[in-house]
Amino acid sequence: QTLYITDLDGTLLGADGRVSAESVSILAPMLRQGLPLTVATARSPATVVQLLQALPIALPAVLMTGTILYDLPARRTIGTQCLSAQSVAAMCRVLRREGAEAHRKGRAALCLLQRDMLPL
Repeated sequence: QTLYITDLDGTLLGADGRVSAESVSILAPMLRQGLPLTVATARSPATVVQLLQALPIALPAVLMTGTILYDLPARRTIGTQCLSAQSVAAMCRVLRREGAEAHRKGRAALCLLQRDMLPL
């Protein structure tokens, strides 16, 4: 059996940022019959739940660029994958070296970038 995984932006979502009525009419019956389909996206649970409410996706979704495994029907986080404290410390060192203000506490990091550091 094949597992189907789709992104949202630029794939399942149309130019208007929504799942089209046509996509819902095609996918919803297939999902109810057991189509193994889920999503992987950089988006948060709050936005994904709202965007996919018309699709009965039963499989866990991979959210926030792979850091959260989320049960869409139950609306709960199944698991998380965070950066190690060492990785966060290394990231902060690099950002400081590049001129950003970076602070960390354990695995949490706050990075303030100067406007000229952002890509155009």
